[in-house]
Amino acid sequence: MHNKVKTKLLHAILALALAAPGFASAGLIGHWSLDGKASDSSGGGHQGFLMGIGKDNAAMPAVVPGKFGQAVTFDGQTAVEIPIDLDYRTHRTLTVSMWINLNGTKRGAQSETLLSTGAGDGPKIMLARDKLRATGGNKTVGPNRALSPDGWNFVAVTWDHDAGDLRMYVNNVEAHYPIGYQNKRAQKTYASPRDPDYATLGRKAQKRYLWLGAKDAFGTAYSLKGVSIDDVRIFDAALTPEELAGISEGRTDGIILSKVSFNIPSPN
Repeated sequence: MHNKVKTKLLHAILALALAAPGFASAGLIGHWSLDGKASDSSGGGHQGFLMGIGKDNAAMPAVVPGKFGQAVTFDGQTAVEIPIDLDYRTHRTLTVSMWINLNGTKRGAQSETLLSTGAGDGPKIMLARDKLRATGGNKTVGPNRALSPDGWNFVAVTWDHDAGDLRMYVNNVEAHYPIGYQNKRAQKTYASPRDPDYATLGRKAQKRYLWLGAKDAFGTAYSLKGVSIDDVRIFDAALTPEELAGISEGRTDGIILSKVSFNIPSPN
């Protein structure tokens, strides 16, 4: 095949790859748009479940208008459960981004969970009144800057477990915490009745899970009430402020280009 034809073909293949849903951004390991369900559109296969917390609780998060399409809102008795391994030994760097709407509700002093991996030193993002908090190891930090009480807030947290470095972003304003934390407790495994393997394996069907809106699947302490979450993304890299700004603006091209390089000559 002539070199010029080969080059044109490579460019065509590259264009298709960049447009494919599974190539939305390099390092993306999960993307939940929460449009009335908890499907993973990243291609990673981490399909989540809308759920009630506690035994025999049939409640589910309510579906509401979101930042993009639909979102889910929580009432203190509901959560989203996602089977995914985010243990620090699996991912040495990590980024979580999401959109949060406080819906004008007055927040109490007790911490409420936006995102949790249950027991252990796994990632956790919380609200304390109307301020963001996140954990690195056994340390909890957060900026003094409050979230807007009305409308959607773009929130992101990055962890670098090797450096003990945690960065938080509220509407693209960065707070940096070089706190030198150390992870000591591995993320716990859980058995979930929502797991397809549970019917045959019972409590032996244990996996690592991520919860939105609750600390875990077994109690209402620290659960989220009156708050909506939309468009959750998780990356196995500590994204830069520029990359996060691109996500908040609905772009992913900056993430692709900063992490993937192609040396393909332009056709003459």
